[in-house]
Amino acid sequence: MAEFTPINTQEELDRIIADRLSRKESQVRAEFSDYAEIKEKAEKYDTDIAELKGQLEASNQTATDNEANLNKRIDELTAQVKQYEDGSLKRRIAKESGLPEELAGRLNGATEDEMREDAKALKSVFDATETVPLRDTEAGASANDTRAALREMLNDIKF
Repeated sequence: MAEFTPINTQEELDRIIADRLSRKESQVRAEFSDYAEIKEKAEKYDTDIAELKGQLEASNQTATDNEANLNKRIDELTAQVKQYEDGSLKRRIAKESGLPEELAGRLNGATEDEMREDAKALKSVFDATETVPLRDTEAGASANDTRAALREMLNDIKF
């Protein structure tokens, strides 16, 4: 260990302090020599983060739009399935009630019971009306009867 020498003048003190300051400055400069490089990297990271945030927001917006479109499509398909189920139910009820299949679409009601009641009411209307045949449906009808009917019709027509 070096022997202690007392400081007698201001110049000696200034030289010793300047010496210590220059050593400390070189030590600090050595410690922070890569400051510019680190600062450059930090700025690059900041721009990368900003860019990635923009991409994330765009992706989130796209995902939200896709989800909305998907929900809309699901609603459309659900409504279509409901329509097919209602049509199938109406045809089945019409068949069970003895109604022609063409009238199945005319059945009304929100529930199966309401549709069955409507089918009964519609069936009662068809059962109540009596249809008159357009021609003689008895087994004994022959070509002569047809000729006689035509002659009678022609005789009834007067010009």
